[in-house]
Amino acid sequence: MLNYLSLTFDSSIKGIGVPNLHLGEIKKTKILLPPIELQNQFADFIKEVDKSRFIIKSMIKEGLL
Repeated sequence: MLNYLSLTFDSSIKGIGVPNLHLGEIKKTKILLPPIELQNQFADFIKEVDKSRFIIKSMIKEGLL
């Protein structure tokens, strides 16, 4: 199931300078959420990237790269 992000800040800008964002406007906001399977795939990919980074950093420290 997908939810969609629909932010339109133009209607929430009140006054000059930093726009105000009110709780009522935040509650109406829809956010795109990928399926949990895709989220888990991404998390697994990031874990592998982190492992690779650690290995490469270690090899650089030891002068192997």
